[in-house]
Amino acid sequence: MTTDKLLQQLSNDIQALAKACHNSDLQYKKEAWHMPDLIQNEQFQTTSSYLSPYIEELEYSLSKLQSLCNHKNSHDLIEATVERVVSQFSAIKNALDNRSYLVKSAKSSKKSSPYRKVAQAVMGRSHQLYADLTQHHEYERRLMDMIRERENKLSHADKTQGQKLQQEIFALHGRLGRCRRAICSLEVRIQDAERR
Repeated sequence: MTTDKLLQQLSNDIQALAKACHNSDLQYKKEAWHMPDLIQNEQFQTTSSYLSPYIEELEYSLSKLQSLCNHKNSHDLIEATVERVVSQFSAIKNALDNRSYLVKSAKSSKKSSPYRKVAQAVMGRSHQLYADLTQHHEYERRLMDMIRERENKLSHADKTQGQKLQQEIFALHGRLGRCRRAICSLEVRIQDAERR
């Protein structure tokens, strides 16, 4: 598949996601559901309880990627922008899925239950933690892929390129270590939340 076709497919997927997020935001506003922000991703500058602002940022990233491809910029720059688009897309899709689950769970709860508010609060915290954990596992996977890719390039690189790749690998291992510490911390918080 050519680059143009891949970009078109990605654009179509984002348009479909944007429509689903728009409908979800309308329902979210109408029902006045009180939920935590479901997106906490270092790839976004946006902070919102609604999903549409994140879609706008994703669409901007896509337009930047299209511009880079059209002007035949460096492979590394295009690759980094692709990773950003994929990360943003995955984060929004996960948030949409999690919101749908939380809304369905809230609707099915018995209004007469004396523990309803407490249960919803606990459920909201728990699902937020699980959403964060899922995102960090995705970070971990991508970082490991990036490390493997650079290690493969290292075996064929000259001295100058090799030094640059070694620096990148070292930095990625640092990010991977921080990511894994965050995963351990989230797993402990989830266990604590489920014991309460």
